[in-house]
Amino acid sequence: MSYQMTPLLQKCQRDDVKFIIETINSYINFSDDKGLKYVFSKWEEEKMPIEFANKLETEIRYLGSSEIAYAYRKMAGRVPAGVDVDEILRDIAKMQKITLKAVSSFEGKLEELVKRMVERGFMSFSPEQQRELLEKFVKDRNKIDDFFKALKAHKNMLLPLLSKIIGEEVVLELIKNLTILIIAKFVGREAAKKLLEMIAKRIPAQWLGPAMWVATTAWLAIDITGPAYRKLIPIMLTLGVVALRDGPEDENFWKE
Repeated sequence: MSYQMTPLLQKCQRDDVKFIIETINSYINFSDDKGLKYVFSKWEEEKMPIEFANKLETEIRYLGSSEIAYAYRKMAGRVPAGVDVDEILRDIAKMQKITLKAVSSFEGKLEELVKRMVERGFMSFSPEQQRELLEKFVKDRNKIDDFFKALKAHKNMLLPLLSKIIGEEVVLELIKNLTILIIAKFVGREAAKKLLEMIAKRIPAQWLGPAMWVATTAWLAIDITGPAYRKLIPIMLTLGVVALRDGPEDENFWKE
């Protein structure tokens, strides 16, 4: 099983990687927290060295592996020893009770995961919360009114309507920032605020406060198997944000 995440990891900025390492941190046994931090401290080039990307992927894939299975793969000389990343994404989708469209590339699958979780999150908010959120990104109130009129008639067309009425570029920013609200449920508000400061700017910190905290509880299934996925889900969503920075890879991203 070869390394699968190198091209995407090399798109990461230092703040992205810092958050991922901090999320991995304090995991037990095979995870090499100190080694990751040391390699990170030596990373000075704009593009992540392949050796660092491979080490980071190994630690991420370890989180999705059982201790026994990981030890067996490691002793057998399998590189990397952890579970396949496609399997990790399938498990996350199953745990979150969402259906992912068949997409060929790893980046495309991450983008699809972000898309589905954001759609469900947005639709769980009250109309007032939805409007408040859109007003952070859209100056033209008429466009917001047009969107809500269209959404009443086509509730299963959230992203297609947003992209058509408001514009794909603005909606991508909305998606990236809404993902922070999702990540917050797994890593806690304080850690999410730090992430907000690092990779998202347009949603104010108060959106991580009690009102939105309660709102997200209604749709985010966080009663998941094992502590590893409380780390893997925010890591994968963060990588989904990275993947979306240069636009969706899947040409059908804006379609249902």
